[in-house]
Amino acid sequence: MRTLVLRLIAIIVLATAAVPAWALSCVPYARSASGINLQGDAWEWWHAAAGVYQRGNMPQGGAVLVFARQGTMVRGHVSVVAQVVSPRMVLVDHANWSPAGAGDRGRVEQAVPVLDVSTANDWSAVRVWYTPANDFGNRVYSTQGFVYSGEAAAPVLAASRPVRPEHTLSVPGTADLVKVGSHSFHPRRMIQMAAARQ
Repeated sequence: MRTLVLRLIAIIVLATAAVPAWALSCVPYARSASGINLQGDAWEWWHAAAGVYQRGNMPQGGAVLVFARQGTMVRGHVSVVAQVVSPRMVLVDHANWSPAGAGDRGRVEQAVPVLDVSTANDWSAVRVWYTPANDFGNRVYSTQGFVYSGEAAAPVLAASRPVRPEHTLSVPGTADLVKVGSHSFHPRRMIQMAAARQ
């Protein structure tokens, strides 16, 4: 009996040591960052917001993008729009997106490019930037739409909260480059490349 108890304690210690104390899941992070007070798994936020918060399919700074349950994402995912770059690209802040094998599961990532690849430009299908590949991932994710914080006005193409200087839109002439850290993106080119891969 004593051996069994010691083994259980060892398993618990090893399991908790693998997850850093600062690790967050996407739901509490999105709740804190957006001020949207909804409960349940991430995929439940879309229906939970009905009659409580405005919802829609147009990005707006501070809104929460709700990912549907799919594949290994059995609880869905939520991310907070940090900046609207174009009608087809946003930068999001979110937690717990990194691959499980990356060793930093639960990490908060900021200014992550998300690209709308839906045919109707309704944000129902997106690609998410994958840092290890330095490109948008190959996977297309289904989303349910945006939940807007507070008494949201009609969504507009502008960030509703300040964005750090290294995440701001830089426009040299008509190039429309977006600088994120040390990387520059051209939204139209990214959209064309993602569409070509579908």
